[in-house]
Amino acid sequence: MASLTEIIKIIARHRITVKRATRVDVVIIHSQGAQDFAHSLKTYTSMIIDPLPNMQSISLHPAVIFRFILNRARGMSLQTSYLASLIMQIKPQLVVTRVHNSKPFQSLDRAVTNVPFLALQNGTLAIDLDFPRDTWTIYHSHLACIGKYEIDQYTKHGAEVENFHVVGSLKLDQYLNLNQSKQHQTIYDICLVSDYGPDEHPEQLCKYLAQYSRENKSHLVVAGRTEETNDVKAEEHWFRNQLGENITFVARTSDEFASYQTISNSKVVVAWCSSMLRESLALHKPILAFNPTGYKRYNFPVPGKWALEDSLYSQFSERMDWLLSLNTENFEPIFGDLRRYLIANSDDIKTKLSLKSLVTELITN
Repeated sequence: MASLTEIIKIIARHRITVKRATRVDVVIIHSQGAQDFAHSLKTYTSMIIDPLPNMQSISLHPAVIFRFILNRARGMSLQTSYLASLIMQIKPQLVVTRVHNSKPFQSLDRAVTNVPFLALQNGTLAIDLDFPRDTWTIYHSHLACIGKYEIDQYTKHGAEVENFHVVGSLKLDQYLNLNQSKQHQTIYDICLVSDYGPDEHPEQLCKYLAQYSRENKSHLVVAGRTEETNDVKAEEHWFRNQLGENITFVARTSDEFASYQTISNSKVVVAWCSSMLRESLALHKPILAFNPTGYKRYNFPVPGKWALEDSLYSQFSERMDWLLSLNTENFEPIFGDLRRYLIANSDDIKTKLSLKSLVTELITN
């Protein structure tokens, strides 16, 4: 239970308003990814509310304070009590988020029962490690997910999801809509999708790829991950140190869909644990998920020929030879069922249209 002192400290760090909150049709929780709802919410009014610590202002309107006290008395957390009281004043017809793994959003979804909530999946979840069963029970009244895999994953984990909506990857759908009539030229043999971050990247994967590329004179490209200019420079420097100066590095900042275009221009896609492996399947690209770390959280969602854990270089090399030998006719018998299970875009589902239809249905009903 937060003390009065803690509450005062939180209030003191934020801009205060005593105005009644504006009524809107849709509230978006988290500014991260909020722009992805632009098409679906075009005909509705909306506002963005960021939970702590990114909250822009705090309302001390009497009605908000009164409901906040009532919510605290009902056992809600400090943040959930405040956000719920604000939602009650705004009276939206729908609350959405792009951050589907947000605990503040899930808590709010569980607390406010008279408004529909919709979470749009933004990546593959390492569900057992990110949400251990003994510490958190995932809750969604409506979850718009990438593929059928999430239904099995969440159900097996014991998550409480009232309604699954399989809509596919929104970003991939946008790319496909822009490039549906375009012929993609094969430029690269192997595309390594970067998982570069605070823990950098498994050096063993880079070591194997560097050796394989040298031995087979393969054209290797790295699809970058970072978005800030300084981070991009550090990322490119790191990969060139690992893979050699002859690689091609395509920065994510070069184009909104740079990674998808790079994948489309490649024969085979390799990654450590990126969710873009699933999207590569929808682009009809053979994949290899290679996790040499020993941590299960980085394993590919479905085991098979397309996934390797810690292995000898000879095994890695043989698998790469096999993948590079595949042609268009080979792809469907090997990867067809997998791609249809993992990503709805493989079933020609139009994510943008499906999402807009879902939003309209939730608002009008």
